Formats: sequence, C-alpha cells, structure tokens
Amino acid sequence: GVVERLAQRPKWATASELPAIIRIKGAYGNRTKLLESKRTGIDKPVPPTTQAIFDRGHAVEVELRAWCEAKLGMRFEPVVTVDEKAGILASIDCWNAEFRVLVETKNSTAESKLVLARNYEVWEPYRVQVMAQMLVAKPEVAFLCMRDDVTGENYLIPVEEDKKLLAQIRREAKKFVKELKNG
Repeated sequence: GVVERLAQRPKWATASELPAIIRIKGAYGNRTKLLESKRTGIDKPVPPTTQAIFDRGHAVEVELRAWCEAKLGMRFEPVVTVDEKAGILASIDCWNAEFRVLVETKNSTAESKLVLARNYEVWEPYRVQVMAQMLVAKPEVAFLCMRDDVTGENYLIPVEEDKKLLAQIRREAKKFVKELKNG
C-alpha cells in the first residue's frame, strides 16, 4: 500500500519535487540540495513553524477532499503510485479510479497564489506538480483545488494537459533518477 510506496520516495523524483528538479522559479528547495539529500538519506530538520504549515496542509487536504466529493458528486481517495519508466512517484490527494479524475489540494495565505486562484489560474510550481501527477496517473480530467486560508473560499481549477511541459518533466525526471543512481 501507501506506506510501502512512500518508503520508496528516496528512489524517485516525486511529483512535489519536480518543480525544484526542473528549476521552476518559486519552487520549494533546489535541485542540487534535493539530489544530495536523496543520495545521503539525510534531510535538513524541519523547523516547527514549517511543520505547522505542513500539518495545516494535511488537515486541509482532508477537508478539501470532502468538498470536492460534494462539488463533483463522486468519491475520492488518496493514492500513491509510481511510474517506474518515467522515474516519478506521485502522491495524489484525490483520485477517482472509475472516472479517472485527479485533484491536487493546496491552501495558502499568499496573495500572489490567491490572485491566480481567483482568476482560475495555477501558480507554476503547482502546475508542474499536477502535470507530473498526470504523467503517472493518466487521468481524463485534472484539477487543482485551492483553499484561500484568509477567506476560507475554495477554488476548483481545471489543469489542462501541456504536452511540451509533460515532455520536459519526463526528460528531467529520468535524468534526475539516473544521477541519483549513479551517485
């Protein structure tokens, strides 16, 4: 199951790491440090304030899954899956296997991200993450569900397939995994 797949994170480029791997402006972390961390197995300690943000994100994920189920009229479950050929592990917040619908959930108080969400646009690092998930899961439809943590409003934003970006993600993920294995 999920626990076993998550234990494989060090072997793969993960969807959430791909914005840093392909050097997207605004991505959390950077490629060089990520590669070193995966090679050594040593992660930088997470400060309590950052851990609180992560914990809030996980709580919001559960709330947004229920909201998406009501909004879209279908059941979702979290899944973790790997595309070994592409070298990508994807932890997907909301997946409906019957209708092949994928939803990534996020929350923020950052006005720069919220302005985009209010206009049904996606911040580029999030778009890369969803595209990587799409590469692995091959959904019929994909969305980003964004919670405005200031107002409590939710935005369900369609994410369109971008073949050029998918090719870049595939190429960079394979390159990253190869570098990881070669030390």
